[in-house]
Amino acid sequence: MVFKSTMKQQILFTLSMLFYIAITNAQTNLPYFTDFETDSGGWIDGGSASARVTNNSNSPQGDNSWELRDDIGNESSFYQNFNLSGYDTVSISFSYQSNGFDPDFRWFIFYIAADAFQVKLDGTRVLLYTFDVEWDRNNEKNTVTITLNTDDYNFTSNSEIRFESLANSFNDLVYFDEISVTGTNSVTRPEADFTADNTAPFTDDIVSFTDLSDYTPTTWAWSFSGPGTVTYVNGTSSSSQNPKVAFNTAGMYNVTLTATNSAGSNIKTKTNYITVTSFGSDNPASFTVSNSTTSPYTFLDLSATANSSGDAILVAYNNTNTFGTPSIDGNNTITINGSGTIIFQGNVDNINNNTLPQLNQNRRYYFKVWSIGADGFSKGIEANAKTLAVEAPESFSAIASTFNNTITFTTIANSLDDNLMLVYNTSDDFGIPQDGVLYQIDDAIGNATVLLNTVNAETINNYVHDFLLLDATYYYQLWSLADGIWYYSGSFKADNAKTINGSIWQNAINTDDTEDDMPYTLGQQVADNISVSGVLLGSGLRIRGGDSEISADRISTSNNLDAGDNDYFEFTLTPDMGYEINFNEFFFDSSNSGGSVNYAALRSSIDNFESNIGTEVNTNNGASFNLTADTFQNINEAITFRVYLWDASSNNADFNLKDFGFIGTISEYAIWDGTNWSNNKGPNLATRAVINGDYNTSSGGNEISFRCKSLTINEGKKLTVDNKTFVEVNYNTLVEGTLIVETQGAFVQRNEGTFTVSSTGVSKVNKVTPYKDQWYHYTYWSSPVTNMDVNIAFPNINRRYYWDGTRWMYMGGGTMVPTRGYTITGKTAGVQTVSFTGNFNTGTITAPIYYNSATGENWNLIGNPYPSALDLNQFFGTNTNVLEGAAYFWSQETPPVNGEFSGTDYIPFNATGSVSTSPDINKMFNGYVPSAQSFFIASNASGNAIFTNAMRMADATSNSQFFKAASVLQKGDAKTNKLWLNLTSDNGVFSQILVGYIDGATNNDDGLRYDATKFGEGSGAYLYSTIENSDKKFVLQGKDSNSINLDEVIGLGFKASIENTFSISIAKLKGDFLQGNTIYLKDKLLNTIHDLSASSYVFSSEAGEFNNRFQIVFKNQTLSTSNLETSKTNLEIVVLNTGYVQFSTNDNSVIKNIKIYNALGQYLFDIKANSALKTFNFTNHKSSIYFAKVTLANNRVITKKFIKY
Repeated sequence: MVFKSTMKQQILFTLSMLFYIAITNAQTNLPYFTDFETDSGGWIDGGSASARVTNNSNSPQGDNSWELRDDIGNESSFYQNFNLSGYDTVSISFSYQSNGFDPDFRWFIFYIAADAFQVKLDGTRVLLYTFDVEWDRNNEKNTVTITLNTDDYNFTSNSEIRFESLANSFNDLVYFDEISVTGTNSVTRPEADFTADNTAPFTDDIVSFTDLSDYTPTTWAWSFSGPGTVTYVNGTSSSSQNPKVAFNTAGMYNVTLTATNSAGSNIKTKTNYITVTSFGSDNPASFTVSNSTTSPYTFLDLSATANSSGDAILVAYNNTNTFGTPSIDGNNTITINGSGTIIFQGNVDNINNNTLPQLNQNRRYYFKVWSIGADGFSKGIEANAKTLAVEAPESFSAIASTFNNTITFTTIANSLDDNLMLVYNTSDDFGIPQDGVLYQIDDAIGNATVLLNTVNAETINNYVHDFLLLDATYYYQLWSLADGIWYYSGSFKADNAKTINGSIWQNAINTDDTEDDMPYTLGQQVADNISVSGVLLGSGLRIRGGDSEISADRISTSNNLDAGDNDYFEFTLTPDMGYEINFNEFFFDSSNSGGSVNYAALRSSIDNFESNIGTEVNTNNGASFNLTADTFQNINEAITFRVYLWDASSNNADFNLKDFGFIGTISEYAIWDGTNWSNNKGPNLATRAVINGDYNTSSGGNEISFRCKSLTINEGKKLTVDNKTFVEVNYNTLVEGTLIVETQGAFVQRNEGTFTVSSTGVSKVNKVTPYKDQWYHYTYWSSPVTNMDVNIAFPNINRRYYWDGTRWMYMGGGTMVPTRGYTITGKTAGVQTVSFTGNFNTGTITAPIYYNSATGENWNLIGNPYPSALDLNQFFGTNTNVLEGAAYFWSQETPPVNGEFSGTDYIPFNATGSVSTSPDINKMFNGYVPSAQSFFIASNASGNAIFTNAMRMADATSNSQFFKAASVLQKGDAKTNKLWLNLTSDNGVFSQILVGYIDGATNNDDGLRYDATKFGEGSGAYLYSTIENSDKKFVLQGKDSNSINLDEVIGLGFKASIENTFSISIAKLKGDFLQGNTIYLKDKLLNTIHDLSASSYVFSSEAGEFNNRFQIVFKNQTLSTSNLETSKTNLEIVVLNTGYVQFSTNDNSVIKNIKIYNALGQYLFDIKANSALKTFNFTNHKSSIYFAKVTLANNRVITKKFIKY
């Protein structure tokens, strides 16, 4: 460039920041650079001779640049908008070259932010850039860098940088090149990212989007592109960080998020990220869940109304209130993708509370129902409800007797009249019962002991807790419990009850001149229901004057007691009619005066004062005497005690009685006179019973089953415990007359009470067997009495055996051992009557258990030792250390073959239940071992099995078998569903199995306690269930009570000894799930499903063992003709017009064998083949449905249905 003159000139550069609302242009992001070589670099002509010039020698680099001039009297400028948001500093670098400009020429750089006001050149915050150029330095390149910062300037996303010259009309020129704009910042631009909680929603489902962007955005912009619109819900919008969106139209949607902060913006797009499905059906018209009206603690009632199309419904539940979405696979199986357990699918009219498994008490459950339409599922309706908690009893109190060492109770049951459980202790430290467990009497719950369980309020109110410690405090809690499920309420704790101190007659002598008040009764305290004599003196003593004591002298000075001296103090007690005294102690306090009285002794009228009670005592400090001997119990008439005195130091020595007392209890008793009870109401567990006239428990009226504290049968009198009746004795029994217990009667003793038969007494148990077809049919026996001679019980019978753990042992004679089992035939066909005479077995009895770990021999034949039924569940629960937990009872149904009896005639029983060996369902074992019955058990260790009185049953039904069934509630019998199945045939085959869903069991092989096999397989046909990974054949199978649902599959197998036609049917059902859902039998051989709930399934089979042919299922699917026809198979069957049938494979697979079955599954014939095409003459067979089981050369088996018309 050539300057006009040589004078020194000054070029003034000023960078000024002007704030005003700028016109929005496209913003240029940093960093930025241009040298104008290819284009204008985004700069915009601001007007008045401003332009990009090319190949100009005056430019800083001698080529392209931007020119400004002031030759027309107007400002000349160029500018560009930049996104400077988020930068801390901005640097503007450039080069320029002037050409002949005047000393007054100025050009400026403006930084313009998008704000609302302007700072002038001479105002504040003005940056002046000045460069002096000598006149002779025109056309020289100058390089400038200007740095702006946020202390002085406000950077925005729409900031303008402008180069401008003043309008001086000097026609001066300046050229700009190499413009660079850069920035620095402490904030990083965001990296946008996001996720959604559901990428496959239905229309109108709410989808929650979550911002996952890095580097802390401050603003967000969401957009969606797809076939429809979206609606922002729950107060969110397109600018929310985490919006919630409902999609209104089905299809695939792209989602875009623009995340922005002060450093800039970033965009994230996910293509086809959301796939929206429209609902295939309308929701059901209604759906409600409410408390069950019959089982409110464990079930909820479901009610639904179908939509207008009458679509079927699907119901799922959980306790988390989070549900997945339903889907259906190629096999028409519906599953929930996510949380939720399916409990029902089908016609809405069939939904009820039976579709639910048993629930826990006092817990909220959530439900969702969908309609199942032809095009898919509806959106779904949700509902929830809470099961009730078992209510505590309404009231409960405990009251200590004022005259007896007993405590009685009063209670009112809850509003549902649930049964009750009573527990106690003396420490006030109670545990909490576990739901689902049935506790037995004497079981421990924490530090408390069970007194009564599963009883009603009336039983509690009539119960007497007796034989308690004197002067002790007892604590009680009462729970309500729901029968069968054993769910417990909160407890109702009674106020603690303190027993009496036991004083039935006492006197703290405290009056003056006691000699004037003989017999002395002043101040005495006497219990109710007795009378007393006061204190009397024998004729050998002289009363002396005394205050607060009774004094006497003239006591024998002899060293030996002579009762004839009549030197005694006398006390007489007489119980009222119907009451008796049980003595505990006699005590007195005394002193001597005027000498000493060295000895005293206590005697009674029981033996006419012949012998001392205890030892002689010194009289100076008083004494006490123990009266707990049986001699002083149950005293129901007057009794006199005398304190004899002797060995006085002189006749003037005084014995001074200061106080005395009798400790004991008074209780009621009842005497049967042949017509009535003496107390007009009969005995109870706190009342002694005396049979003083013949009594039969089945006569009715006053002669019925009864319970008593203790029992005496007087000489010459007879008590008969007849069939289906009982007598329960809490403690001791004395038989001086006759006690007879009939076959189905029960005589039960509790605690460790004794059973005594006097020389005049007889006790006998009569047992009558069921009818036996042949004399040689065996019955399994055990003895309920002690010392029973086998030749007396079973005279003239040669076949008598017992099992020693390894083999049968012949018993020619001798005494039957309690708890040992015996197998004995009869003398003739028909019924057999056996009488067991002797003392009844009672108390704790042990049975030796055989176990040989080396040989695996572990079978033991043991028997019920009591004259009452035995709770087998409680017996197993007590003896888990030595017993496996299953029992097998002999019930002959089939004749012996070659002298061998069939093991299939053993009835099995375990915690799962029992089955029958005949179509008579009453042959199913009821859980209670009848008296005199023996059975096989398996051991898991050697040792002793324990029988106790707590296992004995005192009711009218438990002893009714031998064998006859009655319903039984088992310990822990909660959440129970049970399915009994029969296999039968026209030629007499019968086989029954049980699959039970019970607490404690798993779906694996749990051993005999839950999963029992047959005792012996025999030679006939039989049914069995299977367990995965086990080759055993189960007749009783226990499964997890929580595993039963509509997807459950039960594997079945069967064995047939000959080709035959069989039938499988449901024998019995128990449980809400099984009774409320259809049960199907799936025949895998014929690929059919049969509604077993509606009818038996008839099929034919060849001889053999078939472990995988059948399954029990609860869904009718995979069996439609369309499913069979469209399955992935290479087999084609064509029925030709000629009546022939053609079998072929479309991939030329070779057919090796074809078996044909009719619709009943009966095998018809076998076709051999060796090609991909086989034609067979079928003209002689009628029109019907047939099944072909085709085996290919690669051993692949294909079963397919075809129809001959």
